[in-house]
Amino acid sequence: MLKVDCTNEALTRTPSSTTELLARPSLQIYGMFKAAIAAQGPKLVEKVKGVIVYVITAGPNNKKWTFYTDLKNGEGKVGQGRVKKV
Repeated sequence: MLKVDCTNEALTRTPSSTTELLARPSLQIYGMFKAAIAAQGPKLVEKVKGVIVYVITAGPNNKKWTFYTDLKNGEGKVGQGRVKKV
């Protein structure tokens, strides 16, 4: 089981606007993926062996936002935008 600590102030404070409230969950998830891959990238690559693309329709600034987790290549990677050829 993968455990990620999400207790820092940026993730636990109350949002100041509706837009921030809508965007915050996707930003939290993105941050959690980055932390997980930094901590356990090679193990995750070994288990998942794939690339996952996330399209958030109400992302930051209430705009469409795309990010991905590459758990197929190297030690794993999280990136924004479209996936480069894998």
